[in-house]
Amino acid sequence: MIAKLLHLSVLVTIISAKVDPICKLAAPTGVDPEICCKVPDILDHPTLEKCAIAVFNTNSSDVSSEVINVGSGKCLFECIFKEHGILKNGTVLPDVALKLLKEVIKSDEEWMPIVTKAIDTCQSMAASMPAKTMADGTCDSLPAFYFGCFHTQLFKNCPNAKWTASEGCNQLKQNSEKCPVLTAVVSME
Repeated sequence: MIAKLLHLSVLVTIISAKVDPICKLAAPTGVDPEICCKVPDILDHPTLEKCAIAVFNTNSSDVSSEVINVGSGKCLFECIFKEHGILKNGTVLPDVALKLLKEVIKSDEEWMPIVTKAIDTCQSMAASMPAKTMADGTCDSLPAFYFGCFHTQLFKNCPNAKWTASEGCNQLKQNSEKCPVLTAVVSME
């Protein structure tokens, strides 16, 4: 539930003026990205709960869209990344993220090369972004960008055996090719 509500906070972490406007659109009507491609669940739910309590002062099932704003969404992902040791001193550690993600999806070998490529792609995108745009006292937007980027890369590179071909799914995948972070892909349960 909480990740579904965070899709807008992830989108605003894209700091490039060259992002195609299609990236800001929702999925084609009636298209659930999770039906198109069952992307592995990469959120560690105990850590998500811990961070939801820390950031929102409630558990994730009680978080509503009224509670979430751009700053708190960034803070949630910053908390998750710090809890897992992926974010240290304002730097995302891709090797730590890769190790953790490989543990999460170890039972599904088809995803292994896709996960590795996604980490590399998102690292490259993040490296080419302008310096952080944070006001004093706000959380780092980089973890939210990585989460959205990573999930979008998994969707874009969904294995054929896990892809459900339909007009809507194919349109969503075509849209995702232009987007570093596609909100409809990030908006999952």
